[in-house]
Amino acid sequence: MEVLIGSYGIALHAAEFDAANGTLRKHRAVTVDTVPSPSFAVLRSDKRVCYAVGESGEGSVHALAVEPGPAVVTHHTGDTATAAFRPIDKLRLLNSVPSGGADPCHITISPDGKVLAVANYTGGTVFLHRLNEQDGSIGERVALLQHTHATHVDAARQEAAHPHAVVWAPRHGDQTSSTVHLLVVPDLGADRVYLYDVDTAAGSVRPHLEQPWFEVTPQGSGPRHIEFSHDAQHAYIINEMGNTVTVVAYDARVGSMHALQTVSTLPASLPADLFSNTAEIAISADGKTVYASNRGHDSIAVFQRDTSTGLLHPHPQSHVSTPSKPRHFALSPDGRWLLCGGQTADAIAVYAVAADGSLARVGEYEAGSDDGAVGTLVTPSPVCILFVQGL
Repeated sequence: MEVLIGSYGIALHAAEFDAANGTLRKHRAVTVDTVPSPSFAVLRSDKRVCYAVGESGEGSVHALAVEPGPAVVTHHTGDTATAAFRPIDKLRLLNSVPSGGADPCHITISPDGKVLAVANYTGGTVFLHRLNEQDGSIGERVALLQHTHATHVDAARQEAAHPHAVVWAPRHGDQTSSTVHLLVVPDLGADRVYLYDVDTAAGSVRPHLEQPWFEVTPQGSGPRHIEFSHDAQHAYIINEMGNTVTVVAYDARVGSMHALQTVSTLPASLPADLFSNTAEIAISADGKTVYASNRGHDSIAVFQRDTSTGLLHPHPQSHVSTPSKPRHFALSPDGRWLLCGGQTADAIAVYAVAADGSLARVGEYEAGSDDGAVGTLVTPSPVCILFVQGL
């Protein structure tokens, strides 16, 4: 399979990932046209179009057609190819639009594939645009939501609203055919997670009436990202400034949340001068392990998850070290591998995921390194990792 890598450079990169042994190879830039700071990206469900933010002061969003190359065989059994895939040859620009705010940092596609949502961190806005069904280009604006509330607990980071992610919440089975989808937006400056009803057919957006927002406590926590459990019973909010995870019970029938637990992502004992903040959160394929990254402590915290209550408990592994500033990581589709990007290390580490959820590092690829068999990692500051399967 392929791995698509976002960065603060001028291009998206890709590398071949061998799921048999956890190696990366043939790393290369794939965008034909310059895309400024493509720090986060998402693929359409048919893998034919990629959407990336341009995280800059002006703020932009780009639609890129995916052009696959010839099939590649990853390994053989005797004379028979047992695994093959088509790598990304090029990402060719379809169109670009302003994001409606400075520093767009997160992007997502609605479950029905009709609307693109983007969080603009510095701009304090959430951008929603239609997607053109024919070629996947970005169409007309649906809404531009301006957040205004800020807690001001941290004078430097919470002086204004700062939406940090856009995530579509799961809904109850009776509602899955509806054109109304629930968009969830963690806002670091507001210490809130906002909920919006987005009608992708009508092109309308309104605050979710059942619960317009969920308050993250204590104030000053700075909610950054949110991950829903696979059974849609719980959600996990990673708080950047509080270095915590807030566990919430989620009612998919009405789209509401209430807090259950808050746990620290850091060890109990730390050097007094160590500054650390969190970044990414993910749940293992079996739902029994939760991972959360720490930038500064440079680690991934590992938690055991009670699948009945949703509560988190210490994992025997506790923490695993990462390249410096692990801004983003991703689990492979089969749940057997975890790839973590070190923003300031210019490196990607590969971990094998054991049955108990523990992580074992099996390789690390640094910018400029070339071992011949694996190839050169050329991505500056890798900050988004996206597994691509089935081109």
